[in-house]
Amino acid sequence: MLTLSIIAPLLAVVIISLLPSSQKDKPNKLLMYISMAASIISMIASFVIAGQFSLENENFQLTETWFLSSLSGINWSFALDGLSFGLYILTAVLFPLGIYYSYVSLEIRSKQNEKPHREKLFWSSLLILETSVLGVFAAQNLIVFYVFWELMLVPMVLLIGIWGGKNRKYATIKFFIYTFGGSVFLIFGIIAILFFNTDGKLSFDITDNLIMSLNNFPKHIKHYLFWAFIISFIIKIPAFPVHTWLPHAHTEAPTVGSVILAGVLLKMGTYGIMRFSLPFFPMVSKIYTNFFMLIGVIGIIYGAWLAWAQTDVKKLVAYSSVSHMGYIILGMFSGNIIGLSGAYMQMINHGISTGLLFLLVGIIYDRTHTREIDNYGGLAKLSPVYAIIFMIATLSSVGLPGTNGFVGEFLILIGTFLTSPIITVFAVTGVIFGAVYMLHLYKQVFWGKPSEALLKVKEKISLNITFKEAIITVPFVIMIFWLGIKPGLLLDTTKAVLQKNISQSQNIQTNMNIGENIKAVDKKENIEKSGEGS
Repeated sequence: MLTLSIIAPLLAVVIISLLPSSQKDKPNKLLMYISMAASIISMIASFVIAGQFSLENENFQLTETWFLSSLSGINWSFALDGLSFGLYILTAVLFPLGIYYSYVSLEIRSKQNEKPHREKLFWSSLLILETSVLGVFAAQNLIVFYVFWELMLVPMVLLIGIWGGKNRKYATIKFFIYTFGGSVFLIFGIIAILFFNTDGKLSFDITDNLIMSLNNFPKHIKHYLFWAFIISFIIKIPAFPVHTWLPHAHTEAPTVGSVILAGVLLKMGTYGIMRFSLPFFPMVSKIYTNFFMLIGVIGIIYGAWLAWAQTDVKKLVAYSSVSHMGYIILGMFSGNIIGLSGAYMQMINHGISTGLLFLLVGIIYDRTHTREIDNYGGLAKLSPVYAIIFMIATLSSVGLPGTNGFVGEFLILIGTFLTSPIITVFAVTGVIFGAVYMLHLYKQVFWGKPSEALLKVKEKISLNITFKEAIITVPFVIMIFWLGIKPGLLLDTTKAVLQKNISQSQNIQTNMNIGENIKAVDKKENIEKSGEGS
């Protein structure tokens, strides 16, 4: 089923490429049907996988192998464990929603005399992007992970560069330079592992054998490898101070690009840290704990202040992502299972709440063609259902108890407090700032008298959210309250693997301490013997 889930979108790309190009003024339904069918097949396959997944198993499950290469150590195999399971399912759910929204958006724009262009390439880019993200989360081999990690770059560049906003060229170039530059560090790290390996045979399969092999490397080499991996992942998150590509990419990307970017692409960076950086280099990670926690708390506060200062709705939500990702960094480097569990849950929560916010911004932008906050006001009177859904997304984003955002942030703050109470004090201010800028946004857009700009738009097209658009938001709303009321549904999937990783790190530290003590004793004995001999 994993193979079907990953390949189905690619098969649809082949079918789409064989169809003749269309020059119609209206969006091509056939292309949408093919794309939706492939993405739904992938989603259904992921649900079947979910039914077979064991929560108690701490290792990879449901392994499916494409081919093996014992000579090179590159085994094309796919599997899921507690770290990848939730993100894999979220990816499989978000893409069908994004694809369907894209068609609904094209329909609304066609009514305003906007002709669709390069549709075959658009749908193909979305489908290739889906395969690449699924491949990242299911890869059981480090080289295979890197292949899908790089494959993601191509369709995302196309989505921003061709179907983006007015400044799409600048946003595309910046996105490419930052993310590709980060990938260079990652491939250097992988090559270095091969170069410094002394075991003779090295498999890149993500197993305990690879982790133990890396911990036999010289100390200074492990530091270099840690930074090679972490730089790539930090850029992808992105964390302060390498966050500047994100607001531009979000603002200029088409709505579906922003939803996918916030929903799952940013999580590739946090997933990489939890999958590779922390378990591969536990001792080095511990050395830099305070540094990365400082980076996280700066991102929280700095991102919140920048969000508050924005006049563009979409850019405000983009900077809120910088702030939210800071919490995840805190949780990951807290070093305890409470913080790590909260970080993982917040990865999923951010994908749901911020993905919904970007979707809602896109829905109203399709009608008004403006994102300036000053051009809104009184929207609750003109579109009450839209106002209700936006409020739910807002409350989830600020972490209201009963919504998914509360549980993740609460666990992160507890885990961080156990490690650094001072950092926690500053991190809590981010919760306050988050409520301020999100509620201020809601007040400006939805309350008061409708602006003249909105009233002019209403004369041409209805501002009410359509039934199709409302249906797309329903899964997001369900997930917000479902995970808010029953967070154990997600926390139980990661408990076993996180406990394993923490225990493994503690064992490595103990073995290293024992080894250092033995060396110290041997050195002392040698000194004493040399003294006696003289």
